[in-house]
Amino acid sequence: MPELLMPAGNLEKLDYAITYGADAVYFGMVDLSLRSMKTGEIIDEFNIKSAVDTAHKLGAKAYMTANIFAFDDDIEILKSKINLIKEANPDAIIFSDFGILNVLKKELPDIPLHVSTQTNTLNTEAVKFWKDLGVTRVILARELSLAQISTIKKNVPDIEIEVFVHGAQCMSFSGRCLLSD
Repeated sequence: MPELLMPAGNLEKLDYAITYGADAVYFGMVDLSLRSMKTGEIIDEFNIKSAVDTAHKLGAKAYMTANIFAFDDDIEILKSKINLIKEANPDAIIFSDFGILNVLKKELPDIPLHVSTQTNTLNTEAVKFWKDLGVTRVILARELSLAQISTIKKNVPDIEIEVFVHGAQCMSFSGRCLLSD
């Protein structure tokens, strides 16, 4: 079933997104999200439960992003926030790092996991790989055509597929270069 998922960079945007038709919102928590926090009441360990509860009260799902490229220090930060995340009980967690996946599977086995577009998932075999690891949704790479997306969904019908239809272009990290000199 199609779902309109919109970003909620802060609590005000969360409310606006749902009020204007989002079925679900995604938001990062400070220290675990790739998006830099700009303005407004940012979502952190003190209000993540309130953010999830607000989305639910307004009839929407709430997905938390933990999509950073994690160093060991970041994994420790995630571990220190596990109980907060468990208490907030988001409808899913969007991740991009294998270490984060490992921690989430062990510590939060009941929360569905969505693999981020940051993993550059481009083909059927990669989607099957993520499915075999217990992921419930794959957010495909933005470079895919509608025909390619359709082929992947046909080949792996028993997993949720998400695609971006609009949004900012991301810059690259490490070996996934946008520009190289």
